[in-house]
Amino acid sequence: MLEHKNKAFKYDFWTKLFHWLMAGIIIYTMLAGFSLHIIEENTPLWHFISRLNISLAFLSSLIFIPRWIWRFFRAEPQQVSLPAIQNSVAHMVHSLMYFLMFFVYVTGFFMLTKPVTLLGKIEYINPLIAHDNICELFFFLHRYSCYLLFSLILLHVGAVIKHQFINKNQILSKMLF
Repeated sequence: MLEHKNKAFKYDFWTKLFHWLMAGIIIYTMLAGFSLHIIEENTPLWHFISRLNISLAFLSSLIFIPRWIWRFFRAEPQQVSLPAIQNSVAHMVHSLMYFLMFFVYVTGFFMLTKPVTLLGKIEYINPLIAHDNICELFFFLHRYSCYLLFSLILLHVGAVIKHQFINKNQILSKMLF
C-alpha cells in the first residue's frame, strides 16, 4: 500500500462516499436477503425484494471496484493512537471484509438458477445455470459468507462504538461528512 502523510484528521470525500454508499447497500441487501428466507416464496413482496436485492448487489459490486482501488491511493488521515495488536486486528478485519464483499458478490451471481434483470434493464444469465449442483454449492457458500460478513460488520460497528464512546477518541468523525 502506498503510504501518504496527511495532516488532515478526516478521510477524503471519495473515501467517505464509497464507505457510506457501500454500507447502506450492504446493510439493506443483507437484511433483504435474510428476510427472503422468512417471506413466503413467489409472492409479489418476495419477488420485489429479491429483484431489488439483486439489482443493489450488482450496483454495489460496481462501486466495490473503484472503492477497493481507491484505498491504495487515498491519503490516510492522522491515525488515532492504538495499541499495536488493536491496529493489526483492525487491518485484518478490514481486509477480510473486503475479501468477503468480493466473495459474496461472486457467489451471489453464480448461485442464481434463473435469468434475472438487473436495474430493470440488464439481463443476466448465470453461465453455470445448467449445473444445479454447482449453483447449490454457490448458494451454500453465499449464505455462509453473508453470515460471516454480517458478523464482521457487527464487530466493525462495535469497535467504532467502543472507540467513539468509551475511548472517546473521535474515530467516527474521521468518516463523517
